[in-house]
Order: sequence, then structure tokens, then C-alpha cells
Amino acid sequence: MVILLVYVDDIIITGSDSGLINKLQQVLHATFHMKDLGQLTYFLGLEVHHRPNAGLEDTSLVATPMEVKVKYREDEGALLDDPTIYRQMVGGLIYLTTTRPDISYSVHQRIRDADWARCLNTRRSTTGWCMFLGDAMISSKFKNQDRMSKSSTKVEYLAMSTACSEVIWLCDLLAELQFSQTSPTLIHADNTSAI
Repeated sequence: MVILLVYVDDIIITGSDSGLINKLQQVLHATFHMKDLGQLTYFLGLEVHHRPNAGLEDTSLVATPMEVKVKYREDEGALLDDPTIYRQMVGGLIYLTTTRPDISYSVHQRIRDADWARCLNTRRSTTGWCMFLGDAMISSKFKNQDRMSKSSTKVEYLAMSTACSEVIWLCDLLAELQFSQTSPTLIHADNTSAI
């Protein structure tokens, strides 16, 4: 199997057959003006480190201190004197949520899978979910829903529907990569009416 990941003009080639990878590189070099940067070390702002035995065996869990059920308004708090500082902080947080999915939940300050009328300015609710393949989180999303909902049940139902769409897409992607599903996909939700 050879997998080709393309983002605009950046390409990652990976797979289980180094011979096929080399043939693909030759075809691409003959067709396009390209340069081989060698083993992946940096891609789309992410630094990549290769370890023979990557895992979390020698780690320990710690509580992440954060205020729970806090809701902020646009007009609360003092403005920063220099907006560059704000941009740097937001950029740092975005980088954290991309490179450290284990803490993205805390960074996004999402308390539940869906939170009815969380935004005090728009009264829109929040949808958030994480997708796992085994113990590894492979996808996550935290965003305000597109419209206001009149009930928490509808908010939860919309969040579950969005999560189901992502599950179907991921299952199709994994099947295309020849990873067949061996057991049903479980979706956990905490709203009895929505379930």
C-alpha cells in the first residue's frame, strides 16, 4: 500500500512498500518539477519526530485546572494594548490544539459534547466531539452551531448527527486504506431525549 497525501503543493508519500514508494517518486519527478526533502520533519506547521516505539506507556495522567461552566461575553474584560499579543496567544492556542490533541478539550473550554446557548452574544450552542481509533484520537471538532436551537435535545441531536457524519467519512476513508472495520462504532452521548 502507498498513500499520497497532498495539500496544495506539499506532498507526503508513505506506505508499507518502499519499492512502490520509490516508483511513485520517480513518476512524479518525471512529470512534475519537484524536490525530495527526505524523511518528514515538518508539515503544515507541525514538527514531526520519528521514534521507533512511540507511545504513552511511561506517562501519567494529571488533572488539568480549568474553570468549569464559565461563559464569556464579547464586551467583558479589558482590551489588550497591543493586538499582536492577542494574535500570538491565539496562534499558540491553535498550535496547541493541533499538536496536543490530549489537551485540546481544555484549550477549547468545551464542557460537554453539546452546550445549549453557550455563546451569550449569539445564543448559539456549541458542538464538540473527538474521534478515536483504538486509544488514539484521530479527529476532533469544537465549534458553534450554525443556528440557534430552542431546546437542549435538539442541540444534542445535531451534535450527534454531525459526529455520525464524521464517523461515516472516517469509516469510508479507513476502508479505502484497506483497514476493515471489525466492530461497530460506538457514539457516546449524555442526553437521553436525543439518544
